[in-house]
Amino acid sequence: MGADGDLSVPEISGAQQLSDKARDSQAKSDVRNAVTRMESCFRADELYTGCPDGQSPLSPGVTATVTADGALYVVSTVSRTGTFSIERLSNGFLRSCTAPDTGGCGSDSSW
Repeated sequence: MGADGDLSVPEISGAQQLSDKARDSQAKSDVRNAVTRMESCFRADELYTGCPDGQSPLSPGVTATVTADGALYVVSTVSRTGTFSIERLSNGFLRSCTAPDTGGCGSDSSW
């Protein structure tokens, strides 16, 4: 509470916003690197089952979820502002984030 009893809400400083973007940049880099590792782990039978492996480890805090049939996956990590993910689709990739218009997340929840 302020001196006169009112509740005051602190403003987010420009430095804080830059710090969030920097953390988000690191999270996005970690997820992009995870995609590279998942693709290098792709098995001869054209499946991601068993990925990541010991030769293609992911950065700390990055998770990979492979679909039951082993054909697709999602890699993600949590940053201070939210979760950043890349989903492997049959025809490419989808980048998404959970905090629109915050840090490094676009207004449409993409990056």
